[in-house]
Amino acid sequence: MRFVPALLASCFCVAPLSARAIVTSGFDNDNGGWTGVTADIATSGVPVQTTPALTFHTAGGHPGGFVSMTDPDVFDMFFRAPASFLGNQSNALGGTLNFDTITDLSLDYNGADVVIKGNGTVLVYDIAPTTGNQWSTISVSLAPSPNWRLNTLGGPAASVADFQNALSNVSELWITAEYHAGVAETTGLDNVTLTSVPEPATLAPALWCIGAALTSRRRVCS
Repeated sequence: MRFVPALLASCFCVAPLSARAIVTSGFDNDNGGWTGVTADIATSGVPVQTTPALTFHTAGGHPGGFVSMTDPDVFDMFFRAPASFLGNQSNALGGTLNFDTITDLSLDYNGADVVIKGNGTVLVYDIAPTTGNQWSTISVSLAPSPNWRLNTLGGPAASVADFQNALSNVSELWITAEYHAGVAETTGLDNVTLTSVPEPATLAPALWCIGAALTSRRRVCS
């Protein structure tokens, strides 16, 4: 009887059910193809307004290099992902978008934190500000929740079908740089990672191990 719990524990040591990184930007050598954009989040579809430049920093990140952007206008500013984060990202459904962020002024504005566009679908995500004059790590679940809306922050809740549609052909992925009311702040970005849920091949060893443990338990009890 004591053998079974030990075997079950070993299953998860041998075959951990961890997420898999699809694509990552660490900004160790350059801006990784990221650019800037400002957009009108109050208008359906979140249309682009301007394309401000990013600054690459060789040090001061979390750790190492990072990119930053200074607010250029009255619209919300975002870091705009490069081609490696676009296209068919269906494997990211149920996964996460993780990133580190820092800003230099007070947190007195709460707009859209992530925008994903694809196949005519616009997904808009909002959480309360969690960053300030120090690096903070943000993890955004890529699945329906009250935080995900369609077209604007006041739009209807996004469904699984909406995620499937957008992620199957991502044309835009933005991360906010706007945390302060007014045209003033500078915001940094580091360690952006798009992850997927474990693939069936990853799950198989753990499932086999659990099955073996249960079989052993039946033998012990019989």
